[in-house]
Amino acid sequence: MGSTSRRRWLAAIVLGGMTASCSHRLRNGGYWAADLAVRPGSSLPREGASQRQVITLFEVSQQRAVGKQFFIAGVGYVAFNGGGITLAGSNRALDPFVELTVAERRDPALAACLPLLVPASFVDHAVQISGNGHFTELPGVFTRQLAVLRLETISDCKLVPRR
Repeated sequence: MGSTSRRRWLAAIVLGGMTASCSHRLRNGGYWAADLAVRPGSSLPREGASQRQVITLFEVSQQRAVGKQFFIAGVGYVAFNGGGITLAGSNRALDPFVELTVAERRDPALAACLPLLVPASFVDHAVQISGNGHFTELPGVFTRQLAVLRLETISDCKLVPRR
């Protein structure tokens, strides 16, 4: 009889300890949903849908017209939709190669951006290009990643401080 009572007492202690350890609140005083990249009640973009992209270039190695499109290759990082995730993130050897294709080479926003994509701009600054399009991350050379983007539209192009 004493062993059954002791087992119940130990089971109650273990159960109480498990309950207390699992009931802690997350930082910011919120619940588990507070840490999600997409808040409850918001909607995810359709798979394959065009999303807002922000590309920051520290160096441009190529830029050229290809048919109706314009191609830019360089080194930098990409902040993409779905939580503000940043691929790489600072000016160092781990930054990925970026291949950016602008869908329409006659886009007025691209025409305003091209004068910024010169070596003199990259001495003290980086060039940040924003727009709507598609992003893909591919394996790159050595430990560097390859970020491949296609922008249907450019919304902004500006010089930003190097990080």
